[in-house]
Amino acid sequence: MASRSRQSAVSLPAYQRPNHPLTPTALHEIDNLPRTHPTAALEKYIKEASLILAECAGEVNDTLREREERRERVQQSGKTADPRQDAGLEELREKVSTLTGSLDEQVRRLIDTEQHVADIQQTIREGDFARDAPSIVFQQELQARKDDYTALSQMRRYGQHPHYVGFKRTVHDAQHSDEVPLPPPSRWFGESGEPLPGMAGGEEEDSDDDIAIQKETISTKCPLTLCEFKDPITSEKCPHTFEKAAIFEMISSSRVTSTVGTRKGERAVECPVAGCRQTLTKSSLRADPITIRKIRRLQQSRKNEEDDDLDVSFSQNQSSRGRRVILDDDEDDEDEEKGEA
Repeated sequence: MASRSRQSAVSLPAYQRPNHPLTPTALHEIDNLPRTHPTAALEKYIKEASLILAECAGEVNDTLREREERRERVQQSGKTADPRQDAGLEELREKVSTLTGSLDEQVRRLIDTEQHVADIQQTIREGDFARDAPSIVFQQELQARKDDYTALSQMRRYGQHPHYVGFKRTVHDAQHSDEVPLPPPSRWFGESGEPLPGMAGGEEEDSDDDIAIQKETISTKCPLTLCEFKDPITSEKCPHTFEKAAIFEMISSSRVTSTVGTRKGERAVECPVAGCRQTLTKSSLRADPITIRKIRRLQQSRKNEEDDDLDVSFSQNQSSRGRRVILDDDEDDEDEEKGEA
């Protein structure tokens, strides 16, 4: 028993760093780590997560906007508003604002994670692991990259990042539709770097003419099929959108191939929109969430207008039919009175 106590009381020797450099084989294995442990799947998940967060933010702000528009229609109709509904709307505004801010933070954390993964890969590729213990070199150089990144302003970190830009565009579209343009990234953050809530337009109020010019013009029909969009896909090189099946079929049947950049060797076509000279490949086309939102909103708005026209037409027909029935009854009564006379 005493022997066991003495053994447990013995302390472990202090850690000693390796005294000998790594062998060439070991250094080669370290160099191969980015290839043997690729991060493409993780990067894909980060991108998908950012799109889901943006979609969630768009949906909750869509709900608030619909409630506000419904409240505005009640006011315009001259009806007395229910105080409970006003209180509920104000409560919804607070909840949506809080949730949007939380989603904004999560998107920025995803971007930080993506940057950390990139720093790990770069540290492994560029680290001088022959000069010291690999773990020490890795920790020191990775920390240095992290310090450089966190020293950047919020604007530098997120203002131009596609994940954050996509998130801000989605939220702005849900809050303001096509009424005003999205402000530049320089106005997305306060003086201390904190993200600002949804902002619209310039610092000074724009005139109606300015707003009309700034609004994006979006068609709900494909320029190739001339039919309503079902699966729209937008070019990264120009602002034109096409039906996916139609433009992909056009590219597949082309004998021209791209000769530049990472898309070298891909089948390509010149943008079929008149006046546009950009070269399109399948990889240069993508589903743009904002464009899809705008197209779907325009299509739904047009459908609602058509439904309203049908309701009005049906109501007028019913009213006209009712008048005809009354007139017919009156004529029958007159005929009966004449017969009795």
